[in-house]
Amino acid sequence: GYNAPDDGGGGDFIWDSASTATVNYGTIFQLTAGGAGRWLRMPAAESVNVLWFGADNTASRDTSVDVQRAYDYAVGTPFSREVFFPRGDYICSINLTDNLVELVGASVYSVALSPSTTTGAIFTIADASGTLQPCRISDFTLRGIGTRQGYGIDCASGATAALVRDVYFDNFDACVR
Repeated sequence: GYNAPDDGGGGDFIWDSASTATVNYGTIFQLTAGGAGRWLRMPAAESVNVLWFGADNTASRDTSVDVQRAYDYAVGTPFSREVFFPRGDYICSINLTDNLVELVGASVYSVALSPSTTTGAIFTIADASGTLQPCRISDFTLRGIGTRQGYGIDCASGATAALVRDVYFDNFDACVR
């Protein structure tokens, strides 16, 4: 596992003693700071699992950094263009900047996401370039916290659309802004 045995964050790795690849805490690990040598995740999956990057699916802590790392990895790799959330409850707020990556939950009934702040959004779609096509988000329950504040999806910075499928919104000022 990543944080504990059998937490879904484990996997198969190979040791590359000459690697100096940038550590991303999900597919590339370094034993000690500095120097060469990395553990590299075997590229066996078509999707990137957020648990590989240390995301917490028990809603016991803000896991935004971990989920953002998984998304950023998917953006930067030609192999995996889907970010997968296994069943559970997640607290996260992430920025989506690439239309070729889809965010997918195990099912709308088994994956719930809540924003990391009461007034924030879970997904912020930012497109400063004006070239982002509709972002794809599917199979989640997006749940606001507090008293109906914030947004499930915030289309900001020039973003014009999101392709949302099988998503249930609960307890927000607005589902999509």
